[in-house]
Amino acid sequence: MSPIETQRTSSPENILLEKLKSTLTARWQDFDRQLPAGKFVYPAYVNIKSSYE
Repeated sequence: MSPIETQRTSSPENILLEKLKSTLTARWQDFDRQLPAGKFVYPAYVNIKSSYE
């Protein structure tokens, strides 16, 4: 377990990690919405999406 995981949830590191995670999630969702509806037929998209999740 990393030192960050063993600290309090409200530690500065964890607060920053949560902000980063929410920012990345929001950016991914924005990017995802801009892609065409048939995006799931492309293997590259499926690979990127699965590695992100």
